[in-house]
Amino acid sequence: LSSGDSAMPYIAGSEPHLISEYALSSEFLNADEHYWNVRYDYDFAAVGLPGLTGMLRFMKGTNVELPERLGGSGQSESERDLELSYVVQSGPLKNVAFRVRNARYQNSFAANATMRDDNETRVNVDYTWKLW
Repeated sequence: LSSGDSAMPYIAGSEPHLISEYALSSEFLNADEHYWNVRYDYDFAAVGLPGLTGMLRFMKGTNVELPERLGGSGQSESERDLELSYVVQSGPLKNVAFRVRNARYQNSFAANATMRDDNETRVNVDYTWKLW
């Protein structure tokens, strides 16, 4: 649970994802916002599928304080994230990871607010090189 009297400032265009647990669509950093989340991770190796993992997360922000032109006080927002990831276990692509991520974001903000309801899917290919 987090809350504060003012929105989180962005310094030099930075994205403070460390505060909102890497949410895909929103940061949940509005003034007076009460934020909570629940997350479940599963490693499919337990059922004979090594390298495959899944994640489901739900986030909710309530008591959002916005300027009147954006909806005023008492607004809310929520996001549901789903993720499946597979890390190749052997062969020429060993340790290459493929991720599919989906986020569904909804809020009660005014129609002229920048943040609007959103449904997005992202596909990532990840690989880490050892430098030393």
